[in-house]
Amino acid sequence: MIAEIHREGFLWKQEYRKGNTASTLQQIEDSRKTGTNITFWPDDKIF
Repeated sequence: MIAEIHREGFLWKQEYRKGNTASTLQQIEDSRKTGTNITFWPDDKIF
């Protein structure tokens, strides 16, 4: 799963695998947007 968050003037991104963080929270770029986008791919070993 990838979480992308537009908040406080920046785009933030963090990746997760099997319910655990797979990357640190990263400040990607400046952003004037607000909101959250979640991209999820089901794990065929779980679902």
